[in-house]
Amino acid sequence: MSPCLPPPRWLLAPLAAALFAASPAIAQDTRAIAQADRTARIVEREVNEALARRALEAEAREFADCPPLGSRHERFRDRAGVTRLYRTEQGSDDSHVATRQYYDREGRLRLVLIEAGAVNGTDLRDRIVFDEAGRRVRETRRRIAGPGYTFPARWPDDWMVPAPDRSFASADPCGIAPPR
Repeated sequence: MSPCLPPPRWLLAPLAAALFAASPAIAQDTRAIAQADRTARIVEREVNEALARRALEAEAREFADCPPLGSRHERFRDRAGVTRLYRTEQGSDDSHVATRQYYDREGRLRLVLIEAGAVNGTDLRDRIVFDEAGRRVRETRRRIAGPGYTFPARWPDDWMVPAPDRSFASADPCGIAPPR
């Protein structure tokens, strides 16, 4: 038996091109995901620069009745009144989760960054990218430290805040307003 040798390098590029040509839907999805990711990075940079310049108005609200230890919500709005960043923090005796949700100039959710930790030393950093229509198109999870914890493998949709102003004004004990 002869060992399997990898194909020569000159053959790889035509093979890859043929695969994408044979599947234009895959190529189109890949481009759409890459575009959504680029937009999310631009929005994140714009918002962080505006925060550094103190160009966003900040408001905070505590939801004390959100079990087990309450939650804190902060929204940051631009001069036009559009929420550009919505932050939440909540936790228990053994874990905590903080989100930073970034919105484009039209107020559409484009990026959610999640930091989660637990007393066992687990530290996660997750990134969820949304397209213009509000669909999740890319999710990445990085475990920075620790053995893991019972955090969900996929963060629930009701943790995402597509309508930050409605959530901020919510009468719900945890500040969760269902999308309309």
